[in-house]
Amino acid sequence: MKSTSLPSTFSLVCVAALSIGPVAGCSSFSSDEPAQDPAGSEAEGVDELNASKSCGAKYGEALTHYKRAVELAKDPYAKGHCGDVEGPSLEDEAATAVMLCPAFKDVIRNSKWAAPIRDVLADLITLRSLTGELLVLRNSEFQDWSNVERYLPGTLMWAEAAWGSYWMQDELRFLPDGQAVHVHYTEASGQAAASGEYLAEEKTPATYRIEKTGDEKGNRRVTVAWGHNAETFDLVVKDTAPGDFTSAPVFALRHKDPAKSFSTSKDCSM
Repeated sequence: MKSTSLPSTFSLVCVAALSIGPVAGCSSFSSDEPAQDPAGSEAEGVDELNASKSCGAKYGEALTHYKRAVELAKDPYAKGHCGDVEGPSLEDEAATAVMLCPAFKDVIRNSKWAAPIRDVLADLITLRSLTGELLVLRNSEFQDWSNVERYLPGTLMWAEAAWGSYWMQDELRFLPDGQAVHVHYTEASGQAAASGEYLAEEKTPATYRIEKTGDEKGNRRVTVAWGHNAETFDLVVKDTAPGDFTSAPVFALRHKDPAKSFSTSKDCSM
């Protein structure tokens, strides 16, 4: 059975050596199958090694954060997005790797090693930022919201305040073709409560539309309607503290009444 450990640095030596000629203990490999060192542990995949050429001296530091993100993504509870681990979240670790070396965007997008990250973050638009498909990491003059319409379907956002309910934040689940679901949580009752369930979901069909507020690169305005509610939001990435190069971007549907906003940040303490 193959080891599931993350990449070692052995293959970096081999890549350099193979560029000169055959070296004992080194062999060529493809992106489909990682190389193995004599001890049998799997070495870096091609995507990680390609990043090493771009990262230079920052590669080792970026790789450390990337590895940490992958390990955090393997936690069976990671898909709950609670982020209750000690220290930075997997999103923060992945974002730090990307900000240290932008080549890690391609690693997170393509590498077989990064599959746990992609799996856990599949329902957050944050993933598209970390892979570089959406060129928005920070609220700045360089942000580019082009094609965000492609990436919103399939993602989740959570109520920040007013729509919050019993123990949980209400959710907006975005679906293709302008369809969505608003999920309101209540305390379970009746047979559900008798069977040991604490929460019940009240799902209301919703619709949404996305409009440009300026040119193609500019922010978008999103109008969501469910039940008797029709609310308009600005799709933004939240500001971070100056000099913050470690936090993952938090995307938000910002309402004129802050209490009605949604975001990709989930508060599991509610």
